[in-house]
Amino acid sequence: MTMPPDRKSVSYRPPLETIVEDAAGYSIPPPSAHQKNNCLLTVLAGPSQGQVIKLEGDRNTIGRAEEADVRIDDPNLSRVHAVIYSHLNQYYVADNQSTNGTFIGSEKISVPTVIADGQRIGLGRRSIVKFLVQDSMEQEATIRLYESAIRDRLTGAYNRGVFDDRLDSELAFSTRHGSALTLMMLDIDRFKSFNDEHGHLAGDEVLKHVAAIVDTTVRTEDTFARYGGEEFAVIARGISPSNADVLGERIRTAIEKLRIPWEGQELKVTASLGIATMTSDVVFSDAAAVIGAADLALYEAKARGRNVCVAISALSPSQRPPSR
Repeated sequence: MTMPPDRKSVSYRPPLETIVEDAAGYSIPPPSAHQKNNCLLTVLAGPSQGQVIKLEGDRNTIGRAEEADVRIDDPNLSRVHAVIYSHLNQYYVADNQSTNGTFIGSEKISVPTVIADGQRIGLGRRSIVKFLVQDSMEQEATIRLYESAIRDRLTGAYNRGVFDDRLDSELAFSTRHGSALTLMMLDIDRFKSFNDEHGHLAGDEVLKHVAAIVDTTVRTEDTFARYGGEEFAVIARGISPSNADVLGERIRTAIEKLRIPWEGQELKVTASLGIATMTSDVVFSDAAAVIGAADLALYEAKARGRNVCVAISALSPSQRPPSR
């Protein structure tokens, strides 16, 4: 169900739609490696501080809703808070009748306003983004530097810091909207014994292949992270407990089918998964509570012989952690 925008009416001229439609008649020069026409936003302040976002095309909406082109997880933003667009070789930002306003510096804007490279844009009460216009080489370097800060170096999955931040924000979103949220904890079975038998380099190769197959199995909107060692985590928003079970089983099966070439042999591993889903009936007070529930389900999966998925809902009431 689509929620109505939580914003007050603020009128401005000229209408954004007219400006964007007029821009369609103008051609944009083809990009080159040294032509600065690649746009980025870096989040300087707010819950998503540090995030680097590549802007695609000539028009990008910004907000906290899924339908925004650029989603910034800040409850003070309106669902579709503002829009950044190009027209006649200039860039503009326009407020989209947001509740808490859009600012250039300390000035609240009410009409589409020209923005320049390096300018700061305030979104609501907390978030501040910096608008950057770069050539393709600069943009690639900026994104690569950002990716190195948020990705696990070995596996390419998100790192623990990103996981912690994302779980906090997703729990807040789930609580605010009453929507489902699933956390899966995944552990490669008998990995220490595997390393003892095949060596740590072979173990690293397994970790890379497992991460790659899980990353292609989860949805693009899910968060897949390396939790630590041979343990990974998946945060999945908005799926029912039954669909969470289906996704978990799909991941488990994909890992079981892996055949990893290594020094003339094929390596095989399995994984166990613990699944905890927050719903209107099962509510977790904080990140530690939902991690504890998923870990408890993972422990039960190991106790059942490994290479299985266990959901916290499948445990007896006495085994489950208390809800809030």
